[in-house]
Amino acid sequence: MQRQYQPQLESLAKTYTDVFFYELDCGRVPGVVQELDIRFWPMVMFLKDGDKVGEETGYNYDPKAIERILRSLLPAEEIPSVSVVLDKEKPNTPAEDTKSMSLALEQKPPPPQGRVDVVAGDGNMDIVGCRTRGLSRLDVSVWFKTRFQGRVFKSRILQMPPVSESSTGPDYFSGRIVADNSDFELYRTWLGLCETCHSTSCKEEHWGASKLEVLRLIDVETRSVIANVPSEARYVALSYVWGKAQQLLLTEETFTRLTSARGLSEDRPDIPKTVLDAMNVTSELGFRYLWIDTLCIKQDDPKDKYLQIGNMDRIYSCASLTIVSTGPNAESGIPGLGQSSRSSRQATRIISNVQLVSALPILSQALLHSPWDQRGWTLQEKALSTRLLILTEFQAFWHCNNGIYSEDTTLESAKGIVNMIHNTQDYESYSPTTLRIYKPSTQDSAEAQYVAYLRSYISRDLSYPGDAINAFTGLLKAFAPRLGPSVWGIPTEIFDSALAWKTTAHLPRRRNSEFPSWSWAGWSGGKDIDTERFSTDPIVKIRWWRIEQNGSSISDRNFVLIKTRGANQPYSEFATEFFGVNSPSPPPHPDDISQHASILPPIKPPLSHLLFFWTSAVAVSISREPTEPRGKFSEYNIHVAGRKNRICTAVLDYDWRQQKSEENFEIIFLAQAWGKRRFKFDQFVWPLLIEWEDGIAYRVQSLSSIRLPHWESCEPKFKFITLA
Repeated sequence: MQRQYQPQLESLAKTYTDVFFYELDCGRVPGVVQELDIRFWPMVMFLKDGDKVGEETGYNYDPKAIERILRSLLPAEEIPSVSVVLDKEKPNTPAEDTKSMSLALEQKPPPPQGRVDVVAGDGNMDIVGCRTRGLSRLDVSVWFKTRFQGRVFKSRILQMPPVSESSTGPDYFSGRIVADNSDFELYRTWLGLCETCHSTSCKEEHWGASKLEVLRLIDVETRSVIANVPSEARYVALSYVWGKAQQLLLTEETFTRLTSARGLSEDRPDIPKTVLDAMNVTSELGFRYLWIDTLCIKQDDPKDKYLQIGNMDRIYSCASLTIVSTGPNAESGIPGLGQSSRSSRQATRIISNVQLVSALPILSQALLHSPWDQRGWTLQEKALSTRLLILTEFQAFWHCNNGIYSEDTTLESAKGIVNMIHNTQDYESYSPTTLRIYKPSTQDSAEAQYVAYLRSYISRDLSYPGDAINAFTGLLKAFAPRLGPSVWGIPTEIFDSALAWKTTAHLPRRRNSEFPSWSWAGWSGGKDIDTERFSTDPIVKIRWWRIEQNGSSISDRNFVLIKTRGANQPYSEFATEFFGVNSPSPPPHPDDISQHASILPPIKPPLSHLLFFWTSAVAVSISREPTEPRGKFSEYNIHVAGRKNRICTAVLDYDWRQQKSEENFEIIFLAQAWGKRRFKFDQFVWPLLIEWEDGIAYRVQSLSSIRLPHWESCEPKFKFITLA
């Protein structure tokens, strides 16, 4: 930021602070520039050569009113003129197809560092038809620009709907004052709209047809746990964080009391406050039954726990609604109920006869540091739920498969057509952090949805690392019809590409030996996974084998072929592909594994961890020192063993590299895929760096793609691999 613009920015910040009680002091954040956007939701009228186009279907608005508002917000010398900036690409676009229109404040010269735009949101005929006069809904958005994060949303100011006898119905995209206590009338409206308008995309599965063997529920009328629930009964589920608060659990000891009438009455001192609040929310929303893990699973019965955890996909997908309490523990209560008040302070101000109100944090801001959205177990609860009522300390949000509603903004339409999942892009720019807070669209491919959830899951916290698969099992089961059953968290249909996952950091000290090294579940500490290859179907595929164990020894084994999308290719095709090996003799038969797999060292990992396969491999050496000092994680050159030609580089843990010799590393061929131009020299190999220990290979890190000719020049050889 140039120092010469500091006074103007400070003036802008002071004006904004004085009016809306926000602090935007850029002086304390080096390199940060404020940017003020003023948006109209929606603006679907174009101006062409000074004449109105499409007025009969569009909005009327008063540019002078806009100018008065802007001049009230900014010092006069910073806005000498107001001009109209049109969508240059489609000046005659019909109103219903309009994407954007902007009024920009121009300053000549010099241009201000803080730019002010008036930008339209997505237009929609059904919404526009509800309001054809007056000023569009004003939405002032404040953004930060940083060197490393780019454009980051900060806060909003909304226009309140005008109070007049002639106005009918809601004013879409206008602001609302959020009360300290929950607005159940509004929540019931959200539920009704979703059930009526989203009946296809948001219809929950009927639990009576889901083949759940045991489904215990809490009857909020009798305040007891029951098992004989009518098959047509609809129920609500609770998603929350246990924390360190004392829990009331369904056990053999408490079973009689909790299954008796009034066993969960409010006068019982041992019932956590969040549980009591959840029962009240259930009743207020018009439901009778509620599912809570602590009270609907017998916690001291391993068989019952195993059965219920395995059915998490059905339990949450069959719920009509999932109540989300974002408090830190079970005793914190649900925000907006009773003494659990909300931090929903909003400022209002009238400028040029237009009433403005400061908006509350949007969904990503409200959940960004919430314990609920950082816990591993709650991801599948969010993902598998058809509808979420998310109750935060600021306001409530509705998040279903078709959109997002919030208390502070009127987003509900009579036809339920507003899809705020798309509109959040205006506020989020979908950074990797905020993207994971939202559920991926159900219109995305199964692979894309799996990737989105895996990326969100890998950054979450688990109290017990051994739960890495258990806490993701519900999602894996939900994806099974489209991606096949999973093996250690890797869907079999996309096994080749999903095996090429790559963490953003190499953390060998956090390897969990309870899981195979080739599974993402075997590693912890990485905050993200590079999943670019997941959506690519490789053209050359390996035939992967594993052991279906019938006993405790290798002699009791039963080798099972993992049925990937390419597992059925005939040997003749396999033989002609050669995995980059230049050899006159045919490769070994990919199914010839029994003799090689029998030769295992006496000390070995669990048989269920092992993958057996033929592929091509290159023995490599890793440079002892990094290419340049980088601290904890450094980049190392990888060379063909005994030769000078470099294959690629890898970012590895410095301490780990210093402790390792150079003789036990190989790069193996995982798959081969096309580039964009689809000819031989535009084919790539997906390589995996492995290390050998007692005849067993272990994953080190997935590497960047290598062009096929470069791989061939390394003279790879066929090799039988046992990967653990």
